[in-house]
Amino acid sequence: MLKWNSRAWNVIEEEANPNSFKVKSRTRSHAIVPRSATAEAKAYGSGEVHYTVAPKCKQGATCSSNTCTNFHGAKECNFVAGKKIDERRWLSGGKPNPRFKKPMLCNRGASCAFNHRSKTRKARTERKIYEKARLEQAPVLKSEADLVTAYPTLEYKAASAWSTDEMSPLDKECLERSLKKSPQAEHTKHGDYIEINFKSSRGSR
Repeated sequence: MLKWNSRAWNVIEEEANPNSFKVKSRTRSHAIVPRSATAEAKAYGSGEVHYTVAPKCKQGATCSSNTCTNFHGAKECNFVAGKKIDERRWLSGGKPNPRFKKPMLCNRGASCAFNHRSKTRKARTERKIYEKARLEQAPVLKSEADLVTAYPTLEYKAASAWSTDEMSPLDKECLERSLKKSPQAEHTKHGDYIEINFKSSRGSR
């Protein structure tokens, strides 16, 4: 008898089943991404988000809020960015121009159609927009395959117990949002772990 034929039939059948999912180790870094996971869970696990058009900010281009997620202009203002240099040596009336060879100032203020926000403030805003979209788009989890695919930093402990120690605060909040959306996922929080059971996932591991 050949060596490979000495294996149990249930092992052979499980390996041949493309939808089978078995935990390989206690850490998710060595786990296989299940083929049976939904497209939504796979996209979410890879960091994808979908953005919607935000309303125009009432404060316009000069908004100074680091958390405002409204629209502030499609492009950066060239004046504020210092890309427009004043080449006038003299002003009207023969007076010397104090801003000669210096960046010109934008005199349109809040009515300017372009963005006046600094790169730092813009980066903070973009991060806030991403976090908001991430939370709103937390996927419905239909199986354990969806769970580990959507949240790859979730760590398997034993049985139905999972640790969130390696997850970021945002991912933890998103996971809670997903579990609340998912009627198939029964979950209970404990001290240092969360217990998650899927009603229809028997035999998925």
